[in-house]
Amino acid sequence: MKLGSGIIWRATQGAPGGGRPHAGRARDDRGAVGPRRIRPGQRRRRPGPIHARPQRVRALAIPWGTGLSLTGLAQVALVTGDAGQAERLLDQATAVLRHDGPWFLTLGFYVRAKLAVGRRDADGAMAFVRENLTLLRDLQSKTFFYTLVPLAAAAVLKGEHAFAARIFGVRDGITKSAGVNVVDPSMQDVHEAAEGEARARLGPDRWAAASAAGRKMSIDTLLKDIDRILQRRSAGES
Repeated sequence: MKLGSGIIWRATQGAPGGGRPHAGRARDDRGAVGPRRIRPGQRRRRPGPIHARPQRVRALAIPWGTGLSLTGLAQVALVTGDAGQAERLLDQATAVLRHDGPWFLTLGFYVRAKLAVGRRDADGAMAFVRENLTLLRDLQSKTFFYTLVPLAAAAVLKGEHAFAARIFGVRDGITKSAGVNVVDPSMQDVHEAAEGEARARLGPDRWAAASAAGRKMSIDTLLKDIDRILQRRSAGES
């Protein structure tokens, strides 16, 4: 079940283009990787349209694998600019994964947060990130750093530049402690734009102070800050 989970995990781990690095390639007799050879008379199999693929993965009848594949297809739809199809695929994935443990839902929440940022729906993005952080905290997982860029972008959209700086501080702290660069290539432009605006609005001293504070933040503190901002919105509407 490499289709969905492979695409989304390779993308979030920074592999260019997502998916398996040697897809479409074959090994020769010496074990070297090279272009896949087409034998005489053999036709190259073309992939079907993306909207036809959910039916194929459902046919495998593995609920968690089907759900992850649908989530991966939603990621593909998002990257290709079909936000409506991405939403529909995520709805289908959620319906399949709801009874297969919370871990499998975190990828969907992440993609939904990205969709919300693309719509400039800061409150929606924060709400999805909050769901994701809550699940990952309960699972004691450290993979929450993937969801920090959509959260920082949402903070900038709401004018919460100090909060955005703290979020980037959390991310930088994880990157340094883990010794890896945790980047989703599809969010690189969003990351750079959000960080650049927050730096410009705060100035060097305030940015440095907020970023340093972020390196000490926990998931619980992040959740409290999200709740504070969202409650402020609710109070303003009432």
